[in-house]
Amino acid sequence: MPQKSPTCSAPTIREAFASRLGDLWPEGAPHRALLAVSGGADSTAMALLAKGSDSSFFEHLAMAHFHHHLREEEAERDAEFVKDLSKELQFPYFRGDWSPGERRENHRVDRNLQAAARKARYDFLFETAKSQSCPVLLTAHHARDQVETLLHNLSRGGRSGAFQGIRPRIRREGIWILRPLLWTFPEELRIYLDKEGQPHREDSSNASTHYRRNWIRSQLLSKIREAEPTFEQEMLERWEGHRLDQESIMALIERLKRQSLRREDEWVIPMGGLRDLDEDTRVACLRWFLRDLVKDQASHGWDPIRQAPLEALLDLIDSGEEGTINLPTQIRAEVRGRGLALQAK
Repeated sequence: MPQKSPTCSAPTIREAFASRLGDLWPEGAPHRALLAVSGGADSTAMALLAKGSDSSFFEHLAMAHFHHHLREEEAERDAEFVKDLSKELQFPYFRGDWSPGERRENHRVDRNLQAAARKARYDFLFETAKSQSCPVLLTAHHARDQVETLLHNLSRGGRSGAFQGIRPRIRREGIWILRPLLWTFPEELRIYLDKEGQPHREDSSNASTHYRRNWIRSQLLSKIREAEPTFEQEMLERWEGHRLDQESIMALIERLKRQSLRREDEWVIPMGGLRDLDEDTRVACLRWFLRDLVKDQASHGWDPIRQAPLEALLDLIDSGEEGTINLPTQIRAEVRGRGLALQAK
C-alpha cells in the first residue's frame, strides 16, 4: 500500500467518497444514479458507500450487473451475489447478459474480445441508466486502476497524453460516468469491507497474465512497489497535475466552441484561435472537436486520432497555406481562409 493512506478508517473513507462524489456531480443533474457492480471488492465497497450517502445525497439508486458468459459457473455465482447484495441494500437490480460471439457488427476497433465485451457492458449500462431516469452511472475504478492505465499508456508511447489516464467524469450517450474512487487504493476498500463485515467476490481471471494490463498489475507494479514504495502515489500526483491542466484546456475549448461554427457533420474553427497555442494544447483541442464529430464510433475514453496524423495537420496550419488532409476515422481536415474545417465523411 502507498505511504500515507489517510482514508482507511470507515468514517474517513465515507467522507472522502461523499466529497469526491459532490465535486464530480454534474451541476443541476438530479441525484439519481445507477451503480455498475461486478461483485468484486471495489464495486461492493462502492455500493456500500453509496448506500451510506443514500438519505442525504441520492434521490434514487439502482444496481446493474453484466454477465459476460466468459467464466460461466464462477460468473453466475458473481451475478447471484450481486442480486443478493441489491436486496440487502434495497436497490432495484438489473442484469445484462452477452454472448462472446456477438461482435461482428461492431466498429472495427471494438471487435477483439475485451473491447467487444466492454462495449456490450457499457451499452447495457447506458440503456439501464436511461430506463431508470438516472443521469449518472457510477463505476468503481480506483487508484491502482489509474496507475496501471498510466503505465499502459506510457508503454504504448502515449507521450504527454498518457497522463490523461482514466477520466473521473465523462459524458457518453447522454449519461455522465463518474468515478469517485479514483483517488482510493484497493487495499483501503478491502479494509473498509472487512470493518463493515461485508463479503465480496474474487475474479479468478484477474490472476491471468495473458493480457498486458494484468501483467502490469500482477508482475510489474508489484516489483516497482518493492523497489520504490512511493511510486504509485507519485504517479497519481502527476496525473492530478495533468488533470488540473486539462481543466484549463477545457475552459479554452469552451471559448473556441463559442467562436466556431457547428454544422451537422462539420466544425469550422477560427485559425487565430489555434495558431497561438503550444502543440500539446492544440492537440488536446483538436481531439475534443474530433471526438465530438465521431461520437458513437469512438470507444470509451479513446482518442479517435493518434499523434502522428495530427502533427501533419499542425504543420499545415503553421505553414500559412491552404490545403486538405484526410485523417483516420473518415475525417477530412481542410485549411481554408481563416478557418479550419473538420468534416465527418
